[in-house]
Amino acid sequence: MYQATTYPIRPLAVLVRSSVLAAVACLLLVFLGVSCGGGGDGTIEVAGSGVTIQLSGPRTLTVRSGDKVTVPAGTYKATQVQVAGNENAGGQSIVWTIRNKGSLGELEKIKVRSGKTTTIQAGPPFTVRAKTVITGSGPQQVVGVDMQIVGASGELYDHEVRRGSSVVASPKCRVVDGRGGVVAQGTLSYG
Repeated sequence: MYQATTYPIRPLAVLVRSSVLAAVACLLLVFLGVSCGGGGDGTIEVAGSGVTIQLSGPRTLTVRSGDKVTVPAGTYKATQVQVAGNENAGGQSIVWTIRNKGSLGELEKIKVRSGKTTTIQAGPPFTVRAKTVITGSGPQQVVGVDMQIVGASGELYDHEVRRGSSVVASPKCRVVDGRGGVVAQGTLSYG
């Protein structure tokens, strides 16, 4: 025997309201870097040479200078940046390395758009900044100088530079007066 089934028809106002809410939610997610629907793929490449970046986002991956990697569109974040360079010493190749430590600057939020190539700038040219901190007063006043190594996207690097497996010695410094006379000199120490 045949039995008829009835389905309630939702009023048009309910359908319109739920469609508008879905569209607003999708726009909010897109603004936050999450793709709605298909999303598609984009490409990531790293400029320069000797740069290796670990990324997390819709996909976790490692990208090196010269690579062009197809990835799901979305927002990525660098979790580690390392810059390496080679030195030829007496016919032997020695690798110099430096890693990020602290702020990742613009590498905190890397947007990859569907069908587009995103080029990541990291590492050289480095800028070395001196940040001074003055504590105490009078004869007890101490001036501290903190050195910051900043990469192309504003990312900060560790003071520890390696040559092969050895840590490079701390840099020497001089404090000079307005006429160029040396007021103090020594070796920078960290910590």
